[in-house]
Amino acid sequence: MKCVAVTGVAGYVGSRLTALLDADPDVEKVVGFDVKPPAEKPGKLAFYHRDINEPLEEILRENSVAALVHLAFAVNPLHDRAAMTRINIGGTKNVLGACRAAGVKRIVVAGSATAYGAHPDNPDFITEDQPLRGNPDFQYAREKVEVERLCAEYAAADPDVTMCLVRPSTIMGAGIENYIGRFVSRRLAFAVAGANPRMQFIHEDDAARAFHAVLKKGVSGAYNVAGDQPLTVDEINALAGRKPIRLPHWMVYPAVNLLWLVRLSDAPAPMVHFIRYPWVVSTEKIKRELGFSFRKTTKEAFVEFVEARLRKTASSGAPGRGGT
Repeated sequence: MKCVAVTGVAGYVGSRLTALLDADPDVEKVVGFDVKPPAEKPGKLAFYHRDINEPLEEILRENSVAALVHLAFAVNPLHDRAAMTRINIGGTKNVLGACRAAGVKRIVVAGSATAYGAHPDNPDFITEDQPLRGNPDFQYAREKVEVERLCAEYAAADPDVTMCLVRPSTIMGAGIENYIGRFVSRRLAFAVAGANPRMQFIHEDDAARAFHAVLKKGVSGAYNVAGDQPLTVDEINALAGRKPIRLPHWMVYPAVNLLWLVRLSDAPAPMVHFIRYPWVVSTEKIKRELGFSFRKTTKEAFVEFVEARLRKTASSGAPGRGGT
């Protein structure tokens, strides 16, 4: 743990994780990769401007990197699907290949609760031993399933490697700017008639703390992370000050798809699965095995996000955007 590498170091989780590692007395150096420099540069950070598909092996070897956290993923849906795959799948393959070549034996990778998929037959709380079904028509969830397959294959080929997958729910907080945040804070919103599933959010600080915790413990396997006390879609809309237009599912999907095609929506039609069907995860494993506790509930993380967006809107004088 003397030297830890972090991909996506300038992101909202990457920057917070770097701050935790900088304050960790067991860590002497942090090697950070990103296509943009971080807003702040802690003293232990050695930053490298690198695309996630560029060669990383020599940097890992030169810095004697002992552990790596892979956070560099395209979370926001892209109209260029090939570009998204290049980042999520190609980038993961490149990172794992560099780790193998440089002898990095402790690896933590950002999975996602979306990898379980939003399905009508999901249990009330999805545990880590449930199959990763994703939603085949939703690219991000589908690619997170493939990322986990690549990691499992990698770990199986080298018994000396400690491979850990952290599966967060949607990350929220004052510093967040992602498509789900925009999706749930638009003035115009659709809801599926007769559907009101529960959802979870995890505060950005709690997400960073969870990655730090599994890294420090050197655990392997998968861990769900999500804020306690899930909210229903109706409760989320109420907190965001929205009254959604309720339509039957056969109308919502094409409506969202049209808005996506004309670039008035931040998410394609398959995102509707996640406001139609349940996908709440259990966090008992990380609490039980690592003694981890979440400092912010789902509601607290979301309210902080909403209030931050309201402050930004007020300071800019700009009206809220339309769309979904």
